[in-house]
Amino acid sequence: EAHKIYTHSFPLLVLQPHGLKKTGDLQISVRFTTLSLANIIYNYGHPLLPKMHYIFPFTVNQVDGLRYQAMNIVAARLGRAEPPLRKEVVEYMLDVDSHLWSMRRSKANFFRIMS
Repeated sequence: EAHKIYTHSFPLLVLQPHGLKKTGDLQISVRFTTLSLANIIYNYGHPLLPKMHYIFPFTVNQVDGLRYQAMNIVAARLGRAEPPLRKEVVEYMLDVDSHLWSMRRSKANFFRIMS
């Protein structure tokens, strides 16, 4: 929807010896704008990806590589912002490796179920 503001908040947490401490929130807002309704209708009529993608689609490894490169570009850009964001924060926000198995995540889910 054009001219609507989409916001999402991410908690900033610090792991301390006695537990997690919330140190603040990182809030991201995005607003989509357009100059003409005809331009939107024209763009919706076209496929999202180039024709070559439908003939020779990307492999899973290529998609993962592209996703990782995009995350690095965003992390580098936000690392130069004021205040700078570390790469770990950007990785958490974008959740690049969400499809991979994680020992930390599985232990956290196990203890969450057991409590």
